[in-house]
Amino acid sequence: MKKEDKESKEKAKEQALLFKKARPVLSKSSVKRIVLVKQVDEAGCYWMENWIEQLVRGHSYPPQLKSDDFYSLLGRYFDSTTILSVLERARADYRRAFPMADPEEEVDDLSWLVATLRSDPHAMIDIPTNYLSV
Repeated sequence: MKKEDKESKEKAKEQALLFKKARPVLSKSSVKRIVLVKQVDEAGCYWMENWIEQLVRGHSYPPQLKSDDFYSLLGRYFDSTTILSVLERARADYRRAFPMADPEEEVDDLSWLVATLRSDPHAMIDIPTNYLSV
């Protein structure tokens, strides 16, 4: 009888794994940080996940970007101008897809990034002159 109980428990575990609810790769807090909105629901997380996947596939970027660390991985793989353009596109596209989303009071224009990168002795990047006026 014990053998039958073990088999039925294993079968129940297998079935539970088959019907496990899918969860988005990105958390709500990371999506809020990327697109600068107050509230994000699960649909917004899935939308941002698909947006990142299209970005990765369309530009042949590293597939590791499709993770909950998307925001921090941008600094590892790209220069400051690319980071700024990717985040601006993500925010604009998100606002088009979710026009009722409340933007945060303070909109982070990332102007602090240039000064931070210039002061970092390990950052070996060339910052274009059009960002010097910020």
